[in-house]
Amino acid sequence: MTNEVLVAGELLDLDAETQLLPTYQANDLTKPESIQSDYAPEFSVPFTPRNHRLLGQAAYGTSSLTRAYRYTEAVLRCAGVETMPRALLLVMGAEGGRYQLRLVGGNRRFVDALSEVVTRADGTQGEKTLRDLDFSRFDHNWSAENIAVRLQAGHFASVGWGYLLADRGKPLNLEEVSPYELYPTVSAKLIWRQMLAEAGFTANDWASPLLDALEVPSVAESGLSEAFAKARTGNLGIGPDHEQDKGESVNRPDTELDIPFGLTGQLGHVNSPNGNFDPVAFTYTADVACYVDVDVALPVYFRLSNSRCSAKVYVDCIRANGQVGRVVDGERVETRKDGWIWAQASSTRIFLAAGDQLKAKVQLRGLDAGFPVWGYRAFVYGTPNGYRNYFRVTCTQELAPGGPMRLQDWLPDLKLLDFFKVLVQLGGLSPQVDLYEDRLQLTPTRALLDQVPQARDWTRKRDAPAVHAHLPRSLSFDFGSYGQRNYLKWAEDGAALDNKEPATTAPQGYGDGYLSCPDQTLPPEAVLATLPFAATLPSPRLQGLPLLPLYRENSDGTDYERQSIVPRLLVRAGDTTDVVLLADGVSTPVTAGLAYFASDDPLRPSLDASTYVLPRNWAALQAMLPEARYLKEQYRLSAADVAGFDFTTPIWDGVLGDFFAVTRIVEHDPRRATVVELARLHPAYLLPLPVPGEAPGFEFYGREFSPTEYY
Repeated sequence: MTNEVLVAGELLDLDAETQLLPTYQANDLTKPESIQSDYAPEFSVPFTPRNHRLLGQAAYGTSSLTRAYRYTEAVLRCAGVETMPRALLLVMGAEGGRYQLRLVGGNRRFVDALSEVVTRADGTQGEKTLRDLDFSRFDHNWSAENIAVRLQAGHFASVGWGYLLADRGKPLNLEEVSPYELYPTVSAKLIWRQMLAEAGFTANDWASPLLDALEVPSVAESGLSEAFAKARTGNLGIGPDHEQDKGESVNRPDTELDIPFGLTGQLGHVNSPNGNFDPVAFTYTADVACYVDVDVALPVYFRLSNSRCSAKVYVDCIRANGQVGRVVDGERVETRKDGWIWAQASSTRIFLAAGDQLKAKVQLRGLDAGFPVWGYRAFVYGTPNGYRNYFRVTCTQELAPGGPMRLQDWLPDLKLLDFFKVLVQLGGLSPQVDLYEDRLQLTPTRALLDQVPQARDWTRKRDAPAVHAHLPRSLSFDFGSYGQRNYLKWAEDGAALDNKEPATTAPQGYGDGYLSCPDQTLPPEAVLATLPFAATLPSPRLQGLPLLPLYRENSDGTDYERQSIVPRLLVRAGDTTDVVLLADGVSTPVTAGLAYFASDDPLRPSLDASTYVLPRNWAALQAMLPEARYLKEQYRLSAADVAGFDFTTPIWDGVLGDFFAVTRIVEHDPRRATVVELARLHPAYLLPLPVPGEAPGFEFYGREFSPTEYY
């Protein structure tokens, strides 16, 4: 057995029945949607004392050291060469006195790191998304001053994120821009670096002008998290020690009282988890700028003698600067007889700055002229006459000016793995995890064409067939699920500027593109991939601004209403414009950076699939499609040939007379010929080249010793 597996530095016992023939494939270059083509050979090993020990007595199922149900670090070694030095071994089961094992390599480690399941603050669990990334170093208050600083073009250039000037669907005067109409945008490179850091990986530079300029703009205003709002929400009642009982009195004056809302932990009353209520001062204090909804209710018992009385509850706000104003004013409740009344008041979307306090009060009044005679009983513990007393403050999730701004909350709710796929598809990248460390090698697939002068010459490694020495062993004239036109599409978005036809802001197919394959036997169309982002038109009203229509005109054209739009991607290439921010009567001039979706300038990065993404970044796949030739050939490959094989370097086969992309090395064994799957690179897409073997950089395998095969 040439291949062997080490666990914890010791060799597993193999026997004659063990068939360990690994297949190698970093990711399938013929499938743009693929980033994870793991090579995972399955094999079996006998029950031996050593194998039981190395696998944690997995067959017995009683050991806490069992290797079942989890991956185990392992090394695959071939003829003394570590071909998979950081493999993952999985115990699949046991049958007939043998362990059934699977050995996993490829990009599995990185994919698993991105697909981590996290528990969020609200207790929910799920696969990690962009919103779960930690950008807390960029936390700030959502104030006009902070927005102005972060709108500057230089801020984005220095830290990788900032605020974006965009047409959001409502008229925009660049001389009077409200800072609260500006939302953040984050560079793809900043997101990518954070993804790598949290996954515990590093990566080389992706060498992509498009990805360097790519950014993810916020398409809707983000609010506070549910957990954040709940932590500032509470409901207090009145305890047993505050009751007031006043008998009837002639000409009793109007009475205004602070309501002693301080009861928690009983009758359903709870302080906010953040402790915003003061049960001694009977106040609610905001620790951050926020919007709150307030409800207050108080039962009052009136004693009357030929009189009318009323009660009204209200809430005052004591601002941090000392100013006092009424923010909740209830309706006056009247009665003409002895008995209970229930005074209530409520209001929504009350703005509180940090340090502002709310205090509930009640006003009792005799209404008759002359000599009204009345008394009251108030602040009674419990639920007199079935009426409850409460002071409820609900913090909403709407972000208020000056409120806490968390950058990650403004990102799309997109899984990290899905975002990585977008980067791979737009950049035309081939990702491959390093053999020895948590490092990702990102190589543009265009390298298959660029590196043709450095192609490996495998002519002498070719295993001679039994017949037809100069013909392919196995040849297909198509591969994959391709058509005559193979589209890269942007997601559809029904967002509109108004309620009139057409119902979308972008024409169908805008930004899409296709790779052509002139093969009449194929279906007319196929889809390479559909991106989870929509294409973005330029603003029809403001030159240089992207159109992100969060608002649209209502049906009668008198106002604007919110709408949901699909997440977007934009490109930033250094353009700027001057604007003036206006807030609270203060004007602030700013030089803001601009972003766009597509450009007519061929020298600038663009997200148009037809003019930029496909012709520049998927040229290698385009070279495989016309007059497709997909071969399964056999070569004599050593362990050194397959260890860390670079799938973005083509090979030359002088017998076949073509350059090929290697897509898969199947069931490698250095003792015999190995099947290698190849996709031809059409000569029309290659630069004129010298004869292979004469160009610098070619490997002269004719000088290598290739022993005769024995079967």
